[in-house]
Amino acid sequence: MKKIFTLLLLFSVCIASTQAESNYREKTFDLFVSGNILQWEGLIDQMKTDPDFQSLENKEELLSYYYGLVGHLIDIKEKKHAREILDEALTIITPLVQQNPQNGRLAGLMANFQGYQIALSPLKATTLARSMLRYARNAEEMAPEDPEVNIWSANILFYMPDAFGGNTKQSKEYYCKALQLYDKDESLRTDNWMYLQLIITLGLVEEKSENYQKAHEYFSKAMALYPEYPHLKNVLYPRILNELGES
Repeated sequence: MKKIFTLLLLFSVCIASTQAESNYREKTFDLFVSGNILQWEGLIDQMKTDPDFQSLENKEELLSYYYGLVGHLIDIKEKKHAREILDEALTIITPLVQQNPQNGRLAGLMANFQGYQIALSPLKATTLARSMLRYARNAEEMAPEDPEVNIWSANILFYMPDAFGGNTKQSKEYYCKALQLYDKDESLRTDNWMYLQLIITLGLVEEKSENYQKAHEYFSKAMALYPEYPHLKNVLYPRILNELGES
């Protein structure tokens, strides 16, 4: 009887954790698509204290939202706020990486958090670049078929200067592999802001290389899936049409 009670208790905990993750995933995705990513901060605060959201998998999910929020704050030039949120993320991820050295997702996230540290304070490249690249390589070795690990590796290669190990061509290969992995499994795409961001990133990479037709293909794919995403609808898609002379 005691064994049955224990199993039922564990089962109920697993259900609660799964439901919490699903709810947060849906909420963060809706905010992303509506252009309200800054509201993630409130949800992140809820996730940190939610007793049903404390498994290792949940914490990986939480850290992925930190990753997205810090990146957005850097994009909109809110560097002081970005540093504050990044410091929070580092206090969470640092002990997790130490406790789980074979976890590819944590390694990929740590590489990108260190990349953010460098982006916010470029002089840190002298002390962090080697560690960042090591975490990225470890992530690739441990989780080569995880689309998000491929995205995080691509980010490092795309944004780092060549002198520190950047490689635009190789980054594009990782981005493309991530898209292929997502497109093979619908469950990975459901309510996943990183899937939408990936399609747009590939469009921007092609646009930057003046491959406007290919960029149009990616932006059109995103438009077909998420036509109300503000930045895509109001900026990126009209711009690529203009570049193709179709506006």
